Amino acid sequence: MIALFLTNLGNTISEFAGVAASLEIFGVSKYFSVPLSAFFVWWLVVKGSYKSVEKAFLVACLFYVSYIVSGFLVNPRWETIFDQFLTPPSSSPRLPDHGRGRRGTTIAPWMQFYLQSSVVDKG
Repeated sequence: MIALFLTNLGNTISEFAGVAASLEIFGVSKYFSVPLSAFFVWWLVVKGSYKSVEKAFLVACLFYVSYIVSGFLVNPRWETIFDQFLTPPSSSPRLPDHGRGRRGTTIAPWMQFYLQSSVVDKG
């Protein structure tokens, strides 16, 4: 349980670091953005119903569409993409090869608790 707590704490800290870094790009101070986003998360969890939290997460998912749009906006070389999709390079000359790109995404520990509570809430 202690390891799970520390893992969740590290994950949460990195999420708020991401909020601070991303909003500083737009000139918003981290001393404003982090407390505001922390308050919003607290308010959503404490005061929100399951339906309101679910709607907030669904709206947040719309931001992932920007990944697809930006992928087309950079005008990539599609033949290289398809070639490396079928046979990924063993290592990149610019980045160290830790195999992260081939392992897939991570599963945050808090997601497991959220999933369990959402199953209970939905009955």
